[in-house]
Amino acid sequence: MKSLFCASLLLLASNAAFAAGQMRITEWMYNGSGGEFVEFTNVGDAAVDLTGWSFDDNSQIPGVQPLSGFGIVQPGQSVILTEDPAATFAADWSLSGVVIVGDLTANLGANDQINLFDAGNVLVDRLTYGTNNVPGSIVTLGISGWTTLEHLGDDTVLSWKFSVAGDEQNSVLSSNGDLGNPGSYAPWSDAVARFGSGCAGSGGFTPKLALLGIPANGQTVTFSIEQGLGGSVAFVFFGTGPAAIPLASPCTLNVTPVLPLSLTLPLSGVGPGAGEFAVSTTLASMTPGITVTMQTFVIDPQGPAGYTASAGVSVLFQ
Repeated sequence: MKSLFCASLLLLASNAAFAAGQMRITEWMYNGSGGEFVEFTNVGDAAVDLTGWSFDDNSQIPGVQPLSGFGIVQPGQSVILTEDPAATFAADWSLSGVVIVGDLTANLGANDQINLFDAGNVLVDRLTYGTNNVPGSIVTLGISGWTTLEHLGDDTVLSWKFSVAGDEQNSVLSSNGDLGNPGSYAPWSDAVARFGSGCAGSGGFTPKLALLGIPANGQTVTFSIEQGLGGSVAFVFFGTGPAAIPLASPCTLNVTPVLPLSLTLPLSGVGPGAGEFAVSTTLASMTPGITVTMQTFVIDPQGPAGYTASAGVSVLFQ
């Protein structure tokens, strides 16, 4: 469910991505307690047939690791290449419906390269990493790395960041204790970030608020809420700066000053953690350089004072 939801959001934000099907490296971990992996995502708006495609490390030889097993990759869909058997990797990360090519033998090292070739043996994407290759590179030992929408397709590992539990990619721990989010990619922009903390309610779920895509005039962005109480109502408040004002413990108000504009939104789904809302819009008449903060509150009888709240989201309009 989560991977399909993220895929639909990525498709809605395709005006901020590529005008045709385009495969990109979106996450990787070269070593961990479980199997190493590379995630590839179709960030365009047309399907890509990976028949005849291949992967190699820093030897840069097309055809070393065939990727035909991925088949046709739909817009927004992420697929996984791993050294583990596919079923083992899926079980470790609790993945369902994610296409996985396992038993990779061209294993990655601490200082290496990820090369993606198409069926004509043309290089489609490359990521060079490791502190010996690029001083300051992240070292994905047990923690995966990912990058924002603006840097996809650039061989610039310094723009990549470590996964953090509950981050913009909703990263989690695997059963082996590795940290990451293989199987789905959320197209966050450099200009959008979460801050502060939320508070949990029914089933222990904390609502998640996101703005996906590049926040600039003429670009399509997707506003979404996840992990709310299905069938309930969400309120969204806006401000011009961050805050941490105590409310019913442990909730905080994360926006200041609270602007007169607010939204009241019905959440789809049924029950704890199933509540979702998503809408896409093309931005117009936004003033570049203006920062807006926002936070959602969801009516939830199991939450503090009868509600739960998300972390804050800060948006710098480009």
